[in-house]
Amino acid sequence: MSSNNSSRTKTKVLIIGGGIGGLTMGILMERAQIDYLILERAPSIRPLGSAIALSSVVQPLFSQLGILDEIRASSKSVSGMTLLNEPDQRPLGSLTNLMKGADIKERYGYYTRVMPRPTFYDILLKHLPRSKLVLSKKVVSFEEYEQGDDGQEGGVIVTCADGTEYDTQILVGSDGAYSTIRSIMYGRLNEKNLLPKQDLLPLRLRQHSVLGVTEPLRATPDERERYRECFASEFSDFKIVMSQDRKYMFWVMPTTDDRICWLLNRYHDETEAQVEESQVSCGGIQAAATDMEWGQEAVQEMLGQTRDFKCPYSGTVGELVDRTTPHLISKVTLEEKLFKTWYHGRTIMIGDAVHKLVPFSGEGGAQAILDAVTLANVIYDVKSVRTSDITTAFETFYQDRFPVAQGAIDFSKQMAGVLNHQGWIGEIIRKITFGYLPAFIARKLDDKINDKRPQAAFLPIIPVPGLVKPRWQKMSERKIGEGPLTQNPEERVQAV
Repeated sequence: MSSNNSSRTKTKVLIIGGGIGGLTMGILMERAQIDYLILERAPSIRPLGSAIALSSVVQPLFSQLGILDEIRASSKSVSGMTLLNEPDQRPLGSLTNLMKGADIKERYGYYTRVMPRPTFYDILLKHLPRSKLVLSKKVVSFEEYEQGDDGQEGGVIVTCADGTEYDTQILVGSDGAYSTIRSIMYGRLNEKNLLPKQDLLPLRLRQHSVLGVTEPLRATPDERERYRECFASEFSDFKIVMSQDRKYMFWVMPTTDDRICWLLNRYHDETEAQVEESQVSCGGIQAAATDMEWGQEAVQEMLGQTRDFKCPYSGTVGELVDRTTPHLISKVTLEEKLFKTWYHGRTIMIGDAVHKLVPFSGEGGAQAILDAVTLANVIYDVKSVRTSDITTAFETFYQDRFPVAQGAIDFSKQMAGVLNHQGWIGEIIRKITFGYLPAFIARKLDDKINDKRPQAAFLPIIPVPGLVKPRWQKMSERKIGEGPLTQNPEERVQAV
């Protein structure tokens, strides 16, 4: 493919997808002075999801970027997780060892913060030049070329549905669980028998979730009294209401601005699990039209079955749903999934495109952020723009991130097993986990999770507070402005 086309927009790094991973990656490219663009298929950034929990693992990065104060002002510290029985609201146990605010802050320097995802999106968008985010750009194909007609090193030509084309040296797929970038890449690799069996396995629908963020809930004197306890504390306690048959769970998380993040989850056992019918190409990896469309009938059935569930603070599930703006209600259908192939040539994927966690794990957004900063560091230090050097940098990224993502997936599955296991065995497992988990085991798990708390290696590294320090922090071998992909400051596009 020829790279000599004046109508193509050229950039050093092209990021596909304006989710949490893509936006964080854009901020890091901006700070690294590397030319980039973000293409988002939607006409606007739609902040899907309910809450996001930002742990001590990712907060050093946001402190380094000067964003942490904004996050603190718009979030609450997490105090723990309480399990309740529906309908009598009888406590089934409390999990504080893994999340206890004071202990977490003392050991790792930061409280875990919970906030509505729409608010977090707004903070990220404030730190990106508007000219760097291009909306209504649906990618339909991409092709790598070895060398341009001008004698320069190779690149990737990306084509969008509207006919526009982009010429980039590195392509980053951050376009979600039904990634177009992954679908195209995997299709080609599968034709050459280069995909491992793990990447060909279908996605199984073990869980359906409906989630959202309410409007402010103290608009009237009656609401102010009813939700007084809910918002009185500076801490947010995750409360989980479990149905009598243990197939439904309703999560409630108070946040700032008098809003509640909620998630309704429906678990399917082995006899109910099914393969997503729309995922029939390449062993179940072909992207569906959207990861949010599994039918309004299914949504209404779930809501109909649970509308009368009592909310731990006041009212019912139905009342919280009714107080949620419809466009902020999301539908999710995926089980945990970890793909083994993350990159090929000049193309690499991050976030949900390669590791999808169930919505209530709280880890999906954090893992995408960790992907972004780790990838930004290796891109900044790439030796040259030759394909071989870029691929070597991607391998360094993969070796760093894959084991961590695997650990997050394993932990998410274990928690899902604790919460979703049916019958009397499930009751015993929950009782032990939520009532008798030894503090030293919880501390050991937390220490492992906080082993790496990466910052941008091309910016001044900030000291990390807390008794337990990160084991290792990558230091850049280059100075700002001297990497092979960086720009001269006077050439940078300013914010519109």
